[in-house]
Amino acid sequence: MTIIYGITGFIIGFLLGQWLLAALLKDKTKEELLNDPKLKDYGFISWGMALGFCALGVILAEVAK
Repeated sequence: MTIIYGITGFIIGFLLGQWLLAALLKDKTKEELLNDPKLKDYGFISWGMALGFCALGVILAEVAK
C-alpha cells in the first residue's frame, strides 16, 4: 500500500509542478524563454514537488498503518 501512496504522490506532485510552471511562464514569449538563463532552474520545481509529494505519500502511508 505504501508503494501506491508513493506513486500517487509522485504523480500528483509532478502534475502540480507542471501546473505551477505553466502559471509562472505563461506571460513569457518564445524568445524570452529561449534566452532565459534561469530556465534550467525551473525544471527543479516540477521534480522537487514530485519528490516532495512522493515522500509525503510514503510518510502518510506509514502513519496510517
